[in-house]
Amino acid sequence: MKQSMFLFSSLLLASLFFLCTNCQTELIAGPSYRSQLSEAPVADSLLHQIQDKINNAFIRDIMQKKKEALTDLEDQLTAQHQASGQNLYVYWKAYLKYYEAILHIQNGDKKASEEAVLAGIDDLENLAQKNDEDYALLAMMQSFSIQFVSSFKAATRSAKVKKNAEQ
Repeated sequence: MKQSMFLFSSLLLASLFFLCTNCQTELIAGPSYRSQLSEAPVADSLLHQIQDKINNAFIRDIMQKKKEALTDLEDQLTAQHQASGQNLYVYWKAYLKYYEAILHIQNGDKKASEEAVLAGIDDLENLAQKNDEDYALLAMMQSFSIQFVSSFKAATRSAKVKKNAEQ
């Protein structure tokens, strides 16, 4: 029951956070990803409605109790990032890793969940220039990762979450 409530709370928070359509952000390093997506060529079918693609892949994988659709999207995002070098692909891959972590928790695999969320955190932390959206997703993922550490380490991670949330 506790795990289901945590999953529901995480999904609700993520939905509220990312579905904000009228959000205004102060840019730290370059244009927002929302504006980059709106300016992306129609031919770039990977980025077209990428958030919906990730959410649909997550739902498919939850129902099938395996990580197949998310893996396919992750591979595509990785290939596009390697070809373009754009942070936009890293951001969406990290977003995907957050949902992968939730998928693993739902399937009872805490170790795989921790690995997925830490991989997403690592990707975002390694960005040379982060914008507000990167920091917000990073803080959310760090907050999710607190469940995997001891209470001593939780305090350290909580400080990182606060720092990134304030960026």
